[in-house]
Amino acid sequence: MAFVDASAMIAGEPEADDLADRLERRQPRLRSALSIRETVAGLHRAYHFVSGAARATVASFVALNGLGVVVIGAAESDVALEAYAAFGEGRHPAA
Repeated sequence: MAFVDASAMIAGEPEADDLADRLERRQPRLRSALSIRETVAGLHRAYHFVSGAARATVASFVALNGLGVVVIGAAESDVALEAYAAFGEGRHPAA
């Protein structure tokens, strides 16, 4: 399984090639409604996309990669927070 968040959807070169390789090997590929909103906002903020273009770009990425939808509830939120505490930005030696 692969959960694709906003940082993955906005990955730039050379990260984009690595992400594509990893996604190709994993099933199912999932995203949440919130990750889509964060990605659209990130493209708008960081790359000055207009909202319609950002939405279209994200929709294309979702379709191209066959991303399904997962609902994020309390249990999933707890797991995500634990993962961030262990591996989030600046928290892991590889970061």
